[in-house]
Amino acid sequence: MPKSSVFLSVIKKFGKPIAAPSANESGYISSTKAIHVFHSFKKKIDLIIDSGQSDFGLESTIIDLSSNKIILKRPGIIDIESLEVFIGKKIYESKTNTKKPNSPGQFLKHYSPITPLKLNVKLPKDGDAFLGFGKLNFNHNPSLNLSKKGDLNEAAFNLFNFLRKLDKLNKNNISVYPIPKKGIGKAINERLARAECK
Repeated sequence: MPKSSVFLSVIKKFGKPIAAPSANESGYISSTKAIHVFHSFKKKIDLIIDSGQSDFGLESTIIDLSSNKIILKRPGIIDIESLEVFIGKKIYESKTNTKKPNSPGQFLKHYSPITPLKLNVKLPKDGDAFLGFGKLNFNHNPSLNLSKKGDLNEAAFNLFNFLRKLDKLNKNNISVYPIPKKGIGKAINERLARAECK
């Protein structure tokens, strides 16, 4: 069930099962605001319900419990370490065939802006947009910072919204500062790695 009180109200009033796929075009940057959905689909859909920006920014964590070995299908807002403590079992990384995915978000190229993405860039070049993280000792224009205080939860919340903003600038590249690969940072890096794929 969704966490959104607005969508829970929609389900209650509709009173029937609802199929709710992702509200963005396949392969492009995920939507976290109603305006993102509008820009993606324009007149292709009749109604958009605006309940504000999504609470977490990233999609849900998906695990496969269909066998004795628990498999992580997609990292998300709940990190593996927390899930392992809760479940009491080790969770293994997925080795899914990306040509025949059996879970959302498994295509090799996904979440991608139109502008080419470059990861782990500590000093961006002129002509590039820059997506920073943490306290930086230089200025670059144009740039956005996922979290000036180095908060990975804040970075996850801002990730897709900021990528969309920088993509609109039509720069040579979007250069992304290194993001720590711990906790939810693993999910952020997974999204960025898929977004970087050509």
